[in-house]
Amino acid sequence: MKKVIFVLLMALVSVSANAQFEKGTKYGNVSLSGMGIGYGGTEDFYFGLAGDCGYFVADSWMLRAGLGYQHENEFNGFMLNLGARYYFKKCGVFTGLGLQYEHKGQPFNWFQFVPEVGYCFYVSHYISIEPAVYADLCCNDWSNGSRVGLKLGVGIYW
Repeated sequence: MKKVIFVLLMALVSVSANAQFEKGTKYGNVSLSGMGIGYGGTEDFYFGLAGDCGYFVADSWMLRAGLGYQHENEFNGFMLNLGARYYFKKCGVFTGLGLQYEHKGQPFNWFQFVPEVGYCFYVSHYISIEPAVYADLCCNDWSNGSRVGLKLGVGIYW
């Protein structure tokens, strides 16, 4: 088992970021977030699904917009977000910052800053697997509306 994990890790590390990070490139992404892995004031378990689209306005700089759904205990939340990402061309690492509106029923309408750090593992020239660490930093209710988590996405560049 250790050998299999080692081989998989080496394969992921050896995949180069032959990225599509040039101006004019379009981007689409579907990701799973939470999956019970995270920290926040109100969550015992949460699961999210999100979709993003983006456009590279300059080399390595992408503007993006997204929609999301999140289930948490008895609440279902819906999210709208806008943001930007910067991609480091040599290694495939990206950083991002966004603004997000999250609605979970009448008592929960939150505005959040969303920083993220992730990596692009390219499985082909146009498709990547993108794990990332993110934080939803709530402006309305810091202790109950903020959370940190992991997400795993599949990105398409064209």
